[in-house]
Amino acid sequence: MKSLREVYTELGVGRTTVQYWVDKILCRPKQWRGDNTSIQFSDEEVEQIWTIRFYKELGYSNEEIRRLMNDPDFDADATLERHIVELKKKRDRIEMLLRVTDNLKLAGITPREVNYGLFNYEECVDLMQTNFELIGEESFSKEKEALFDGAVDRLYYCFEDEIPYTDESVQECIPLIRKACSSIAFDSLLMLEEMFSSNAVVVGLNKDYKNGFGEYLSSAVSLWCRSSDDVGFDKTLSSVLVRLESLKNQGAPFYSEECIAEAERLYKAISSSDCKPCDSDREAFELFIKRISRHATVKALDRALSSDGLMIYIIGALECYKDKIKGD
Repeated sequence: MKSLREVYTELGVGRTTVQYWVDKILCRPKQWRGDNTSIQFSDEEVEQIWTIRFYKELGYSNEEIRRLMNDPDFDADATLERHIVELKKKRDRIEMLLRVTDNLKLAGITPREVNYGLFNYEECVDLMQTNFELIGEESFSKEKEALFDGAVDRLYYCFEDEIPYTDESVQECIPLIRKACSSIAFDSLLMLEEMFSSNAVVVGLNKDYKNGFGEYLSSAVSLWCRSSDDVGFDKTLSSVLVRLESLKNQGAPFYSEECIAEAERLYKAISSSDCKPCDSDREAFELFIKRISRHATVKALDRALSSDGLMIYIIGALECYKDKIKGD
């Protein structure tokens, strides 16, 4: 026999929780008076209360546990299978949220209130998961990896020799980095600049090389991008973004014909780009949508265009056109 205090202490739950289980699940009401240490539980009752504790941890409802313990016709296998599916969903969600929070910590970003428009909470969480996937998780080809590493190493030697990032010997390395990153950033100088100015990349470079190198490389890339005459893909990209901002301010929904027409312009620009990461125009466009949703780009565009919810609006327009070409 065990007292009430012994039972709830061993189970690691509260006194009232045990009382509730006994009353509602075991259907054996007792005369509860405060802690009432005089009430005793038989070994069988203790085992049953332990069983309730176990199944509650698995997410079973009170009714499911009651039937499991008392109803011989209760389909225990089917119920268990359903809870396995639910637990796997919870596990996947927890893993996703851990990835988001890890990347938030690494990037040094604190989400702030924005106008998410037609997106519900779950859609926003899914979008955040995409936005906070780090650029570095994507793989280079061996040739581009070697080109990238060689250019960064040369820049590090310049950094060690205290050569200013404005020096020609430093600036001539940036086109090599751009070429190595073309499969990730396409031909966009804006995306290239923001990629290397993001906290995630700066922190990573400081960790892999030496404190201060991340900021040095970021400044070198920014200077080169801002002084380059080779606007390439940026000309169309900037034009489309400004037009979509104007449409948003006019109250046009992102699924309107005008917005989808702007998305089509961007699709055609990607299709004609020499820096496409794949042969398929449609796949290249889908990859661009994913990459323009990344945290560095979102942060840059929100800052540059100063419009709450604009990136969500832009992504919505691009997604609408993606669905349209899928249906054609």
